[in-house]
Amino acid sequence: MSGLTPEQLAERKKGIGGSDAGRIMSGDWVSLWKEKTGRAEPEDLSGVLAVQMGICTEDLNHRWYERVTGRTVECRSTPFISDVYPFMRMNADGITTTAKGHRAYWDAKHVGRADEAMVLRYTPQMTHCCTILGLDWWVLSVFIGNGKHEIVEQEIDVLYQAALIAKERAFWRHVEADEEPQDEAAPVAPPKPQPKRREILLDVTPPDERPNWAGDFARLARDFAETHGAAVKHAIVRKEMTALVPEDVGLCQLGLVRLKRDGRGVSISMEKPEC
Repeated sequence: MSGLTPEQLAERKKGIGGSDAGRIMSGDWVSLWKEKTGRAEPEDLSGVLAVQMGICTEDLNHRWYERVTGRTVECRSTPFISDVYPFMRMNADGITTTAKGHRAYWDAKHVGRADEAMVLRYTPQMTHCCTILGLDWWVLSVFIGNGKHEIVEQEIDVLYQAALIAKERAFWRHVEADEEPQDEAAPVAPPKPQPKRREILLDVTPPDERPNWAGDFARLARDFAETHGAAVKHAIVRKEMTALVPEDVGLCQLGLVRLKRDGRGVSISMEKPEC
């Protein structure tokens, strides 16, 4: 495989790497099992232009990301082995932080098109790497063609992560037992990417550039501000009433105010007195 020495290729057979995660989750177990057990050689990517461009532009991607974000990338090209799942391995592109300060795994990509399909394609690899590092976020620094750079930030989906760990563990059992996988390779689709949230500051946005719902939002915002104090007081009173009434009281009512306690907890409401 291009970019890897014979020693590195031998090291890859000792565990499951980030690029292997996508194959396991997509159901490509038999061919990967043959590679891990020495029955087949991995695909030669030396003639794949897209792969070679990604390798050549990784250093530039790193410098560009740090320049446009002001956030550093640490632990570049550092090998890691999971303390919890020793069959999980990786060679980290780096570790950074998200825009909101979450520590995150960082990976450089060079693609022809950045869309939802791209995020889905890399989700298994990113989830694998975050699992090894004990991180909850991952960041893709993406060169698109030769003129655009985009940053994708995603939080780990814990259900998908659990499925990935289970699949990788099951696959590795076959490698250790030298038994070809048969019927455990059903693919598991990655979760839908979390959307990139926009920030709209209506106070500084010119009227002709505001969204069509800005007027209704302004009206509701005024109502919210006017009722905020009462809402806060209401919450405090509800908490104090709940603490005041003893645990052995199932119902306490005064006028329209009714406090009821049962196995599900305490409810306070405005109701007509019972006859």
